[in-house]
Amino acid sequence: MFGELTVAENIAMPTWTCPSPRPAAERIADAYKVFPNLERYRERGGQALSGGERKMVSIARALVLGPRLLLLDEPTEGLSPVIVPSIVEGLGNIRAFGLAVFIAESNIHHVPDFTDRLYVIERGEIIFAGKPAEARRNSAVARVIDGTGQSATV
Repeated sequence: MFGELTVAENIAMPTWTCPSPRPAAERIADAYKVFPNLERYRERGGQALSGGERKMVSIARALVLGPRLLLLDEPTEGLSPVIVPSIVEGLGNIRAFGLAVFIAESNIHHVPDFTDRLYVIERGEIIFAGKPAEARRNSAVARVIDGTGQSATV
């Protein structure tokens, strides 16, 4: 996130140097479809955004590159609980475009229900593989959450 650029400039930046078969305007429009709240901040400078808004802009900018797989490390870490649902909703919107998303997330409660596959890792060992709903009912996962902390990778 570049604070001296506007939201619109931050999101459009990949189109300046990364050619793609898809027109730049289409890729940018799709990024705003993922996080529609960003539309109202188009002309706002990056330094005037909250942490959650900056996270949305960063993810939107990555989408403009046209990846086939989007890797996100702790997309909700350090964000206000109020903004987390907007990030999760945006991740759901990304899926609508048919893009694969891999998320490393340490808080299992932030793992979206639409997740296809969840792996819970404790001390480098996979202790669970399956659907998020199954993980929430799994005793080994419950011990990790209630005991030493939370460790999940989607």
